[in-house]
Amino acid sequence: MDVLPHEHPLLRCLAAIDDRLDDLAPLDPEFLPTQEKERALVAVDRELARLEGLRVQLPASSRDVADQRGARSAASRGATRERRAADARPPAT
Repeated sequence: MDVLPHEHPLLRCLAAIDDRLDDLAPLDPEFLPTQEKERALVAVDRELARLEGLRVQLPASSRDVADQRGARSAASRGATRERRAADARPPAT
């Protein structure tokens, strides 16, 4: 996610998360010692819960996005985007 330095701190944080997730791609959790796997599981659950909170909060404060795009709500706009993304994915085998 590309973000300019003058953009909102929320966007900069999301870009940083995106970059760090890219760093995880080549790492295989199979080689983590058991205790570290446990810590990683707890950490992933914690971060997912925090991101879920933001995911819920954003549409609640995004009526202006829906108005700008002509959607009934920001949630319906997001649902349309998700359906398009799902249609573009190759079928599971």
